[in-house]
Amino acid sequence: MLPAINVVRRKYGGSTTRHDVRKGDLVNSPKEIGYVSGDTEKQISCCAA
Repeated sequence: MLPAINVVRRKYGGSTTRHDVRKGDLVNSPKEIGYVSGDTEKQISCCAA
């Protein structure tokens, strides 16, 4: 999902995952800062910001 012209991403859906984050939320992980792209039972996937 591409950011809007003013570089603010709109929220992706209204429900949260089992990790209390939504797809597209900005997260800070031990490896990188990025946007949530999906989740599994034990972890979330994020792509670099």
